[in-house]
Amino acid sequence: MAVSTSSASLRLFWDAAAVTPGRRLVAILGPVFAVGIGQFLGPYVISLLLNQIQTDQVSWANSWPLVAGYLASQILGTVIGWRIVLWATWTMEVKGMALLFQRVFDHLTEQSVAFHSNRFSGALVSQTNKLLSAFEVFWDTIVWALMPILTGIVVASVVLAFVIWPYALFLFVMSVIFILLVFFASRRMQDLTAAEAKAANRMTGFLADVMTNIAAVKAQGSEPDEKETASEVAEIRTSRDLDVMRSFLKFSAGYASVITVINTGAVAAAVLAAEAGVVDIGAIYLAVTYTLTVTSQLWSINEVIRNYNKVLGDAHEMVEILHLPA
Repeated sequence: MAVSTSSASLRLFWDAAAVTPGRRLVAILGPVFAVGIGQFLGPYVISLLLNQIQTDQVSWANSWPLVAGYLASQILGTVIGWRIVLWATWTMEVKGMALLFQRVFDHLTEQSVAFHSNRFSGALVSQTNKLLSAFEVFWDTIVWALMPILTGIVVASVVLAFVIWPYALFLFVMSVIFILLVFFASRRMQDLTAAEAKAANRMTGFLADVMTNIAAVKAQGSEPDEKETASEVAEIRTSRDLDVMRSFLKFSAGYASVITVINTGAVAAAVLAAEAGVVDIGAIYLAVTYTLTVTSQLWSINEVIRNYNKVLGDAHEMVEILHLPA
């Protein structure tokens, strides 16, 4: 896939969301607040409670502020924070897709008769639907996966730097390595997903056009030929899908290995730090909990990159058409 087309697709999605700039900002920054408060401040409060238990200082009189603090973190982060993000993202995407649809419709109606004569109408419909779907997936991936991942890595590394700084550095470095590994290893998948999207468009376009002209097909007795072509088109689509699957299986084995190393490192660091007597039970809880949170989010990088490649593949053909002169 040409880099210029990829850049044009991303710019198109960014500009379409700008129809509601305030909601776009909330959709991007809201997950930082929700994840930071709900998933990281909450466990920090629990670590303070564990320290009280370890030193035999726990009582309702001493501990109720921690209970109230934990409740507040969950209400602000999980209940309220994510609802605001959901509202902003949902309304932004709905308005953005309406804007994209209007732009595509206007552009296609302004094209010449020769343009439409050389293209299946069913394929144009499929390409339009894929573009709108790609816009939605693009923003869903940023809001619900990418921003939580980045927030988790930064917050966990900063907090743990004050607890077990060598492990905090290890966690940050391994997280960066994981992200780079996923990014570079999956670059080959861009071409594969573009080929898969093209095959899918051809299959749905072929079906739409045969159904549109079914009277002519029957009048000419062309059903056997059309059935044979349909089988060939479906076989090509299946082959392209399996190419994507095989590539993803190969790369994901490496990703899982890095996650295993990070999780094992957290347990080893906790044991060594406890043996040396340099941390308390609360710090050990934080190290293990934050690590499990980060690694569970890191695994979503697979989906982020996969969605990124699929978004560019699905948008590729219609974005090229949108750049054709009217």
